[in-house]
Amino acid sequence: FAVKPTEAKRLSDDHVENKRALYLLRRMPASDPDWLPTAEAFSHHIDHHIHEEEDEIFPLLRGVLSADENKTLGAMLNWEGFKAA
Repeated sequence: FAVKPTEAKRLSDDHVENKRALYLLRRMPASDPDWLPTAEAFSHHIDHHIHEEEDEIFPLLRGVLSADENKTLGAMLNWEGFKAA
């Protein structure tokens, strides 16, 4: 499993963009007329991001890891999900 440097940069930038959008939405009043369009745009972006990771990136990664490594990775991802929730 190898990620090209340009692909790794794109994925990193994507994660930064997700965090930026969450930061913006958390600080924008829900009464702001831009809130709903901003939230909808973020929802579409995050949906694409999730599908890319789940359907393309993670299957490749899991395919090269041992059962123990996959178990550890799964536990780490679950913990990150709990932190985000």
